[in-house]
Amino acid sequence: MELSEPGSPAKLVSSATEMHGHADILVINHAYDVAESLNEPNIEQIDMHLTINVSAPSLLAKEFARQHDCRQGGRIVKMTSGQHLGPMPS
Repeated sequence: MELSEPGSPAKLVSSATEMHGHADILVINHAYDVAESLNEPNIEQIDMHLTINVSAPSLLAKEFARQHDCRQGGRIVKMTSGQHLGPMPS
């Protein structure tokens, strides 16, 4: 599902719960990145980064919380890509 499309976070959570029932955990891993220097990004790339890595995860968390019935064990885990590689100074 394309998370840059309006309404897609709600559709994703709805589809997942329809297929698998109640969700107890949501794991979010940032998914959009471009390998460019600080001087190269343009407004479209910045907007896409913010949409996919900031707005969509926040809306996914909102939809997850909306469907969660407060049973014990509910969790939201947010990560960023590459953390399995160790420190990423560049």
